Amino acid sequence: RLSYDLESALQSYRRVLKEMPANAEVHNNLGVALLMQGDADEAAKHFRRARELKPDLSEATENLRKTGTNYFRR
Repeated sequence: RLSYDLESALQSYRRVLKEMPANAEVHNNLGVALLMQGDADEAAKHFRRARELKPDLSEATENLRKTGTNYFRR
């Protein structure tokens, strides 16, 4: 069930980003879902984008740290 819900969430976030690509919160949420799926590199890209769009979004910074990827890498 969790697998299905996670896949559904990923599809929803990606669909919303097509309509609203500058939405930092959606980038962050997609990153969380990707991280839950085990895709830390792709998640980090979305956390970085969220921080670019909204530097004061502390959740994106904290989530980026959770990926274990190089914090400053693009």
